[in-house]
Amino acid sequence: MPTLEDSVELDISADVLKEAIQNTTFAVSTDDLRPAMMGVYFQVGSDESRIVSTDGHRLVRLIDREIRSEKELKFIIPEKALTQVHKAFSGGETNVTVSEDHVRFKNGDTVIVSRLIDAQYPNYESVIPRENDRLLRINKDEMLATVRRVSIFSSTTTKQIRLELSKDKVEICAEDIDMSSEAKESVKCEYDDEEMVIGFNAKYLADVLTHLVDDEVEFAFSTPNRAGIVRPITREDNREMLMLVMPVMLNTYA
Repeated sequence: MPTLEDSVELDISADVLKEAIQNTTFAVSTDDLRPAMMGVYFQVGSDESRIVSTDGHRLVRLIDREIRSEKELKFIIPEKALTQVHKAFSGGETNVTVSEDHVRFKNGDTVIVSRLIDAQYPNYESVIPRENDRLLRINKDEMLATVRRVSIFSSTTTKQIRLELSKDKVEICAEDIDMSSEAKESVKCEYDDEEMVIGFNAKYLADVLTHLVDDEVEFAFSTPNRAGIVRPITREDNREMLMLVMPVMLNTYA
């Protein structure tokens, strides 16, 4: 076992840690050519921590004010190691020890040690749009169920669906030209801005909605070729969740 010299120790609630893992690991990249994105990035500061994952199509940024350290830390933990932590730990306090090369999790009699990913994490803040002012509020479960139903009729290659935004409703459409199939369904929402059409990969959109526990979610759009931001409506004092989904090009604005 590595000795973890010159390390920093953190005490984190196992429930807080497991929730952070569950909300980020789904968006980790599986591309061996981008090793930094094959893990979850932790930025731990004295006031708050930022926990980030992205695969280039989706991005999750979780700000947690319960995970703190007097010494500022930045490290990337492989997704496989975090999945084992999520499975193995079941409550109480978790001691996290971080060295230059390794991280160790200790919960009760269970100890998990992992090597850290030695790579530079991309500048994720630069891809989060700041001017998304077209706001849409919608029931999460209704939208998720509609996306899943409509996506059955989408192209098996692209999984592309189309969101047509108009006053107080969003129409979710999909078609597969090769199979001559098409689906269209409307969902009520709160939206009072210009009409817009934007395309998404149905799987990526469904993944994001699945990992938001709030009953209602807020989408923030800008233009059809810029990323859409998804947030829970309920704001927690110690946590702030932001998810981002990149759009896909549609013929309607190509």
